[in-house]
Amino acid sequence: MHQQKILEMLEAIKLALANHTLEVSGFIQRHNAEPEEIYLNTQEALHLLQRSERTLYYWIDKHLITVKKIGANNYFLKSQILALINRKGGSDPETVNR
Repeated sequence: MHQQKILEMLEAIKLALANHTLEVSGFIQRHNAEPEEIYLNTQEALHLLQRSERTLYYWIDKHLITVKKIGANNYFLKSQILALINRKGGSDPETVNR
């Protein structure tokens, strides 16, 4: 009787571990599937965009680019900058060249 109880407990533990392993595995797969975002500082963003700082801030005001402010520094998502460059063959989104 005592041995049977231990075997039942071991089976329950084994099942719980198997379920937990599946959950952890799923989390890892989801996490690895999401590319890590790369942030650029203002100078790096301007270099990629090949536009003036005035144009960059105009686009921020028009919500074409979002900015993440950390302390006194601004950072931009590289993916967003590249998408903006690829839009309309690299021309200004609102045909504004400042």
